Amino acid sequence: MFKHKTTKSYQAKTFNHCSSVHSFRGVQTLAWYSGKECYNSQSVYIINPALNDKNKIMVGSKTGNPILFGHNGKTFLIYSKFESDRKGALRWQDCSLWLSQLEVNKRKQPTILNHTKIADHSLHLLARCNPIKHGSKTLIPLYDEKTAKNVLMSLDKDSITPKIEYAYGNNCIQHTLFCFDDSLFSLSRNFRAYDDINNHRISNKSSLYDLGNARPGIIFRESSLFNLNSSIHAVNWGKEIYLLWNRKNKKVRTNLSLGKAKMFVDDDGYNIEVIETIDLTGEKRGSYPSMCVDNNKLYFTYTDDNYDISYNVWNKRQFRFESKRGGIVS
Repeated sequence: MFKHKTTKSYQAKTFNHCSSVHSFRGVQTLAWYSGKECYNSQSVYIINPALNDKNKIMVGSKTGNPILFGHNGKTFLIYSKFESDRKGALRWQDCSLWLSQLEVNKRKQPTILNHTKIADHSLHLLARCNPIKHGSKTLIPLYDEKTAKNVLMSLDKDSITPKIEYAYGNNCIQHTLFCFDDSLFSLSRNFRAYDDINNHRISNKSSLYDLGNARPGIIFRESSLFNLNSSIHAVNWGKEIYLLWNRKNKKVRTNLSLGKAKMFVDDDGYNIEVIETIDLTGEKRGSYPSMCVDNNKLYFTYTDDNYDISYNVWNKRQFRFESKRGGIVS
């Protein structure tokens, strides 16, 4: 119905997951990993979604959890690489972290210019949600897979060498960053640390952290947003905050929803609530979303019910139409 509604599906192998999308000056880049999860054949793929997906670029083997972002007018990719032969999900604890600069063009597939290791596997770091600009820095949300803590890394304005700022939180991973009132906030998936000997129950709500001006002095509270077993993603779209998350209290990753949120202040400080919601997947699976904004268009991706990557482009008129229409977006 509208000019700026696009929906496509991408896949490399049978299982495709953990996508990231970035757009800068009208050039889009999409990344995800594919293959049998936690096996050596697992690999990150990158593509220009405006072109034929047969020419996608494979980023080595044993790679995963890519994120794409812009810094100093250039496009970058961060991804992980397995550094141990442990079995199953435990392998995620032993990943090194790598940074690559990409050359992007409307008419060509992305080109990888370099690979630089930015974190050793002993730090247990992984990426999930897109970095954001805050002041003169690019802030990169990472997490410690072993001890279940959020980790904030940054790039200074004229640097391409990221550094760790600080870690925060307990039993939380995969934080997403957004801004409000010139302050930085995050929402995290709650997740029990592997070395948690007390084995206590974790909350089924996303954790909201007030990070102030990206400095320690962090204020924590539980949000009203359900998030038991999947990542959540936030983005600033103009002066508004949008969320993409599994909105129901379920262990299965269903009811992935796009919502417009607002911040408010109560007796305990800042809080967040969703004021408009669009159910994208209904009872079908949808998980591990990514979002970015460019030229007032929202680009969002996620793992769909077929374990393919759903790639979407909306404008605000489309969001208002879907919100008023209600129901499930097909």
